Amino acid sequence: MARCPACSGTPGRVRQAVISILRDRLVPVGASRDLARRHPQWSYVELAGAGHLPQLSVPDDLAGYLLAWLAALPPGTFSHS
Repeated sequence: MARCPACSGTPGRVRQAVISILRDRLVPVGASRDLARRHPQWSYVELAGAGHLPQLSVPDDLAGYLLAWLAALPPGTFSHS
């Protein structure tokens, strides 16, 4: 049976990463902190020196975080069997 690439193996349980941008004018950092506080099982990081589009302003920081997050997922997370 195929499953979502980001699923933990438990139906309905999708792994989450919240990436907060300290200088984001559209999404207040307090809202991201509150979301992370209410979901402690989610991964949370704050990126400094970026605006709303971290992929443009701090692409290396964003990529480094995402690659580390992906590498930490349990084996078989991306299984499509």
